[in-house]
Amino acid sequence: RALLFRARLEFARSAWSAAREDAAAALALDDNLENLEQKNPFTYELLGRAALREGDYAAAAAAFGSAEKAHDRVGDAIRARNAGADRALALLGAGDEAGSTESRRIFAQKSNPRTNNPDDIPLLQELSRKDAELHLALAAKLASKGQAVDASALWETGCVRLRTYVDDATARIVADDAKTDNLAKDRAAAARGLAAFSVGLDPKNPY
Repeated sequence: RALLFRARLEFARSAWSAAREDAAAALALDDNLENLEQKNPFTYELLGRAALREGDYAAAAAAFGSAEKAHDRVGDAIRARNAGADRALALLGAGDEAGSTESRRIFAQKSNPRTNNPDDIPLLQELSRKDAELHLALAAKLASKGQAVDASALWETGCVRLRTYVDDATARIVADDAKTDNLAKDRAAAARGLAAFSVGLDPKNPY
């Protein structure tokens, strides 16, 4: 646990290599814990994100693949699909031909996770964003191979879905703010709030 906390701190400080080392060490220690049926999927995700920051797409793909399997084992379909989307993006970044196949698998599974839990909405929004990014990344790959028609169709779909993601996120922020300070009447303020939130700032901070 101490290694995992330190890895998270190192990631927050952009110390990618140190974060990878501690996350990997934490996963290795899991093997020595009795009655532990599987390793922590969130540790795999942290390892994958740190690998991405260092441009090690192959290692990131492997880590996200392990995270997807771990989430699936406990029945967390939404997080599993998110991890699968991360893996597909990493494979495309690595130039691995499996990236195309994995991307289309994610496209086919995107509508599968269903939930009535409002706490899952951010995860579903994240999945929608990654689905859009996968369309754009795959389009760029196909374009580089001269498959202009297919690339154009994927690019157009990706742009539409990315715009839908932004519009949906904006609408939800407006609705949430309306419950507290009536920001629904000020869409410009809501948009500023979305921009601030997207970079980790407090939307209500006037500075």
